[in-house]
Amino acid sequence: MTGNFGRRQTVGVRGIQCESNLMTEHTVIETSPEVLHGTPVFAGTRVPVKSLFDYLKSGDTLADFLDDFPTVSREQAVRTLELAREDLIDAAITGRVAAEEAQNPPRAS
Repeated sequence: MTGNFGRRQTVGVRGIQCESNLMTEHTVIETSPEVLHGTPVFAGTRVPVKSLFDYLKSGDTLADFLDDFPTVSREQAVRTLELAREDLIDAAITGRVAAEEAQNPPRAS
């Protein structure tokens, strides 16, 4: 967050990144140097986003996570999972394209 020290960075419901000191009702994830040293947290909470993935990785359900972290809304958790899925798919497509380009480099004219 070079040049943005002290500012809060957020990711909205549509996955559009914006910087603001104000949260909207659609904010999902935010980072701020003042909250857990900039660790991504669910907006309006001090709950690290990573904790959701840790719960799921260990076999707990989304309901278990939400029960243990009542300050996180179901909408925030579900949207976070959707954003992660979209990023994973985008990364897989990008990796596949890069691999295909590496196997078939353009020919010099």
